[in-house]
Amino acid sequence: SLVRQKLRHERGEPSGAAPMDCDEAPAGPASQSRLAGWKRALETVASGTDFAAVEGMKCLCHEVMGAVGSGDDADGALAAMASDVDALVKNLATRVSPIFDAAAAAPGASTARACKYVLNALMQVFQEPRLASSVGQASEQLCIASLLERLLDPRSAEMEEGPALVKALNVLMLKVLEHCDRTDSFKSLLRLLATPPTTVAADEGAAARFRELVVKCLIKLTKALGTTLREVRLPELLLEIHRYFDALGEEEIRRRGRAADGGDKPLRMVKTILHKLTEMVGHDIHDAFALCPPRGSVPAPIVYAYVDLNLQSMPDAPGKPRAFASDLNRSAGAETAARDRDPEPAPAPTPATPKPESPRQKSPVARRVAVEDATTPKPAFVSDEKRIEREPVSASDETVTASGEAGVLKTPASTPRRARGDATAEPHPACAPPTPVSADLKSRLANVFKKIGEKSTTAAGLEDLYDFSRQHPMVDIQPHLARTSAAFQSYIQRGLQKVENARAARAAAL
Repeated sequence: SLVRQKLRHERGEPSGAAPMDCDEAPAGPASQSRLAGWKRALETVASGTDFAAVEGMKCLCHEVMGAVGSGDDADGALAAMASDVDALVKNLATRVSPIFDAAAAAPGASTARACKYVLNALMQVFQEPRLASSVGQASEQLCIASLLERLLDPRSAEMEEGPALVKALNVLMLKVLEHCDRTDSFKSLLRLLATPPTTVAADEGAAARFRELVVKCLIKLTKALGTTLREVRLPELLLEIHRYFDALGEEEIRRRGRAADGGDKPLRMVKTILHKLTEMVGHDIHDAFALCPPRGSVPAPIVYAYVDLNLQSMPDAPGKPRAFASDLNRSAGAETAARDRDPEPAPAPTPATPKPESPRQKSPVARRVAVEDATTPKPAFVSDEKRIEREPVSASDETVTASGEAGVLKTPASTPRRARGDATAEPHPACAPPTPVSADLKSRLANVFKKIGEKSTTAAGLEDLYDFSRQHPMVDIQPHLARTSAAFQSYIQRGLQKVENARAARAAAL
């Protein structure tokens, strides 16, 4: 009509564009009429220019709202629409960036209208669970990438109605996370975390900011696991986590863990997800690794090592602990090699055992300490691994708590070793025979171990533990030592000996 042509001219739309009239659906039953209008709108969105597509988006919104409000017919209408939703979201997601770029380059009512309708069309899909659940993983990943890119673009807030558009982008992102398949959402975000879109990957700063937004989305999903775990296909999620670790490699993970800021946030976020899953599923998480390479693969998948570390810090984890043949074989081989390479003196006898053990009589626990001491990375890495449990990733408005414990690693307590070359050395006071710990001393001791676990306060923590053990030589610290790995126990013992040596040297110099 002349009125429509005049409105199009005022909006700056091309004269050849034929806008759709959402009320011009074919006559017939309401559901059939609605689906016919839906199909026509899909064709317009898929084949038209951006300006024509906006008219199709308008009609899509009209038809979805009509279907949702149709009462008893809603389920049938939405089910019929659901088969087209995946292709629709893919099409709309590819139009988001061009439409927003055009609005930034040529501000005006028509370009701002296009921005609003492309977001409104996506919102109609993602705010309706019956439609959002039909969106495939690839289309969801494309949509998430497009939305996060627009949130990163400073021009979005500066264009006409910019604040409202930025708010709409945020709300739409939340609806995607709320109503899409949980496993697909985790997979999409983990893949974007590993490989940002090419549009931001070339700029290191932009890629870092993009990953920060992805981490915030992952925090949302992880916090909700308490009520949504049953919706997650755990084997698929564990496979995605394995792929993330495997792509980085063990050396890169170690390098990032030793960073001055405690390691990069994306890596810590993935570890936090794995910790949360382990905490909730417990030892039964081992049954969900069917899609991952076996534990005995060469090289060994890193994901198993992190699960084992997590379970060591969870004495009350549900399920029954597992013993794996590959681990037992590897431990036996390492024990033999370590014993041949660097035999350790026997453990110091307790007061009830006046004769020291010979190396051949060394207990299995003590031999395990020696093996882990010879084959485990240096203490700095151990403390970094402890920090994984204690320092979950956090954002300005979201925080994931990885564990309620202090984060120390739990393995069977080891038998204290003598100082090298001294067969008659007494055990360090910190390993003295135990007595019960009062509540006050227990709290102080927990704070001391927490300081030791922090990379920046390890030395001070060892000094405090040395003083504590001198002041309270009969206090039982084994419950705390028992929650650490054998390698870390050895590290504590060596650290205490260094403190003692340093203080003796200073006293001799006076």
